Amino acid sequence: MNEYVEMYEGYEIKTRIEQDESPESPEDFLSCKVEVCYSQQGFDLAIERHGLTTGMVQDLHNGEVVTPKNGGWYRGVGKYEHGGVAYFLTRSLKHLRMPDQRWDVSPLVGFIWMGAQERRREGITRKAAFEKTAESCLETYSSWANGEVYGWLYEVRGPDGEVATQDSCWGYYGWQEHSYMEEEALSNARAAVGTLLQRAFHGC
Repeated sequence: MNEYVEMYEGYEIKTRIEQDESPESPEDFLSCKVEVCYSQQGFDLAIERHGLTTGMVQDLHNGEVVTPKNGGWYRGVGKYEHGGVAYFLTRSLKHLRMPDQRWDVSPLVGFIWMGAQERRREGITRKAAFEKTAESCLETYSSWANGEVYGWLYEVRGPDGEVATQDSCWGYYGWQEHSYMEEEALSNARAAVGTLLQRAFHGC
């Protein structure tokens, strides 16, 4: 994808950004848990599993935070699908601004939640803070669902043209991270050149 080449202290540095072909599911590290359902049956089973009543489901439709007996805070999740997909909090500003509401928007396809223990760990005591965290989690989840997960690589070649060292780092969710990835790749590559020069100076 993006590639950059420079000469640095007599070494050629080449960096690039590539798509992560085997990204980790965000479910493994997000502060909130996401339950997206692909059928009414799946949705009904999820509701039953989480102890959500009919009234609570209606509240999710209306964009409210609900709390079943398990103590978790729950918020409805909708989906916009037109080429790619974007998940959002139901009845949020992002939802209301989505184009083609009649055809491309499903207002409630699941829910996002955070348990009491997770809220204590994250220091979340207000529902507004929970919703802000949930929105951020859904952005990451949407990036993953669209395959928008990336990594950086660098390659350093010595004066002889041979590869002297190389490295990579993966798991950046969302193309908005590309500037940071480019900086990280170049910074790490220059540090590697510094290590090579020290080794050469000390005869290692």
